Amino acid sequence: MEDIHSPNFQALFNFTRQIKNDLAINNRQITMANVRITYILGDRTEIIETQIYISLNNHPSAKLTMIERGWLKAETYYTEFQTGYNKFSFNSDAKTLVIENNKQSKMGSYYRVEIVEI
Repeated sequence: MEDIHSPNFQALFNFTRQIKNDLAINNRQITMANVRITYILGDRTEIIETQIYISLNNHPSAKLTMIERGWLKAETYYTEFQTGYNKFSFNSDAKTLVIENNKQSKMGSYYRVEIVEI
């Protein structure tokens, strides 16, 4: 089981706690929200509005899943992130969850995803 005190888990947990309009009302397993996602890949930036699902008690890591829409397709972009594989941080002032990876992946050597509830 994941260490709930890890910085990655705490970032996702804190983002989940600040969501004002949980679309999965009264579901203790999943939090769902309308969000704006900014994907930064090298010199490219893509922005889209969609929905996300967050499962904090997914084994072995907490998980965030984006709903595919428009250009946001799993064949080209990561649409699922686990706290055990990516770096998560939460900016409480901007209420923005940031997910980063600087290892070689299908999307290149670096990407940054910024998620804010709308």
